[in-house]
Amino acid sequence: MGRLLKDTRLHSDYSGQSAILTLLLIERSPMKAWQMQEAKARLSEVVKCAESDGPQNITLHGQSVAVVVSRSMFDQLTANNKSLVEFMQSSPLFGANDIHFDRDITPVREVSL
Repeated sequence: MGRLLKDTRLHSDYSGQSAILTLLLIERSPMKAWQMQEAKARLSEVVKCAESDGPQNITLHGQSVAVVVSRSMFDQLTANNKSLVEFMQSSPLFGANDIHFDRDITPVREVSL
C-alpha cells in the first residue's frame, strides 16, 4: 500500500507544482485496490485507509474507476493560492535580462491563398 510521507511539507505556491510534489511523495508501491462491491460495503474503512495510508484504488471488473483520497490530500491537490501570472512573477528568473533563447531560423513554407 502506498503511504503518504506526512512529515514532508510542500513549499510550492502554485497548485500544479503542489500536485506534482504531492504525487511524488507517495511511495512507488501500489495503492490498495478495493473491488467496488467491497468498497461500498466497507466505505468507512476505505475512508480511514485513505487518511492513514494514502490513496485507495476502487476497481470495477478489474479496471480502476476511482481513487479515494483524504480531504487533506484533496485540498493540497486542488489548492490555487496564486494565479499563473503571480507564479511566473515570483520566479527567480523574473526580471533577468541576461537570458537568451535561441530561435529556430528555419524558413517557413510558402502557402498559396
